[in-house]
Amino acid sequence: MLDWSGQEQFYRSQRGTDHRTAKGGRVKIDPKRYKERSFSDSTGIYVRAQVPNRQWESVDIAELDYDSLMQWLRSRGGSNEWAENTVALLLGHEVRKAAE
Repeated sequence: MLDWSGQEQFYRSQRGTDHRTAKGGRVKIDPKRYKERSFSDSTGIYVRAQVPNRQWESVDIAELDYDSLMQWLRSRGGSNEWAENTVALLLGHEVRKAAE
């Protein structure tokens, strides 16, 4: 089993830094998920995101709001609606119908 604790410590040490996705968008958390902390450390995949007090923290991708999760998933040039919806469902989001 892989030990990701070092990665988490690194990302948590980046507190206060303004991070954006590869395409320049800001990633934000879902305030309800952040407050409950029930999704904290759910996946072990940490990203820099803006939290309710407008600070930047390292958070688990499960704490991102739906729009930021989609933005992050697409941030490296990929776009796969089926995979994106699958990840969103696994993380407890309601899937939105794609724009036609």
